[in-house]
Formats: sequence, structure tokens, C-alpha cells
Amino acid sequence: MSETDFYAAGRYLQNQMARLGPENLGRQSGCEHWDEQQLVNHVAQVATAIGDTAGGQRFSVSEHAETIASTPAEASAAVQRALELLDSGPLRAMSSIEFTAHAWDIGIGLDPDHRIPGELAESILVLARKMLTDDSHGSHFAPRQQARHGANASEQLIAFLGRLPKTTAANP
Repeated sequence: MSETDFYAAGRYLQNQMARLGPENLGRQSGCEHWDEQQLVNHVAQVATAIGDTAGGQRFSVSEHAETIASTPAEASAAVQRALELLDSGPLRAMSSIEFTAHAWDIGIGLDPDHRIPGELAESILVLARKMLTDDSHGSHFAPRQQARHGANASEQLIAFLGRLPKTTAANP
């Protein structure tokens, strides 16, 4: 995984959160059981945990699951902190996958034709295939889905991460 991929994943997530206005927070996200607000809260929790871990502090997402309610701007600031503090290793790789998946979750909730940018989708797909085994997959992501024949890298990655890619005639 390149350093550029990590920052690109974080910026992609920040850009998707910047698209969220108050009127969108009740919309269904790409996460089956979460609306956009619940997803923003989760992103804030995870990014805070990543930043705290990178900064040498202990933070447990499960201990704070109900205490972090965030605006998209606050969640974006937590992502920025994680980007600044996390320098290398498996946590950085997993964070890249997590950031990319949740950016898509937000994007697809706003636009049914949303795709992960091509080069980022290709890089993160390679990384996810290396990092996520069948055993570890279920603890982080839903079971893999089957991508359609001829699917682009965005659809393949989303299916690999357990989401159902949406396709339309305008987005084959």
C-alpha cells in the first residue's frame, strides 16, 4: 500500500462527508442498518480510536459507542487527526479500507450512481484482498457479495467488502 492511497482514502471520506447537509442525515447510507447520521457517528468513533491509538492513547470504540454524536465536520476533523498521526503498519492499511468503504456508503446514500474513484478503488481492492481473509472478513465487514461479470473496480471492491453494488443503465 502506498502512502498516497492512505491519504487519498482519507480525503475521499472527508469529501463525501462534506457533501452531507442536515437534510441528508436521515437518509439511508450504503450500510444496511445505518442512516447517514449513524454512519457519521461511526466514522467519528473509528477515526477517534485510530487517532488515539496512533497518538499513544487507549480508546475503545465499544466503550464510547453511544457517546460520540458528530456532525460531518467533526467526523472529518477526527479523520484528519488520524491522517496526521498514523504513520505506518497494518492499522494504516485497515484504515484505508475502512475510510474507502464508508466514503462509498455516504456517497451511495446521496447518489445511487456513486462510484469510488478508479485508481483508489483499484489500489484498495488489491489491499483488501491481501488483508481480509474469510476468517477476518466477518469481524470487519459483511460477507462478500458476488460482483457482476465485467464489474469495474469500484463495484468489485464494494462487493468484496460485503455491500451490494448498485448499477443502473447510466452506471454499467
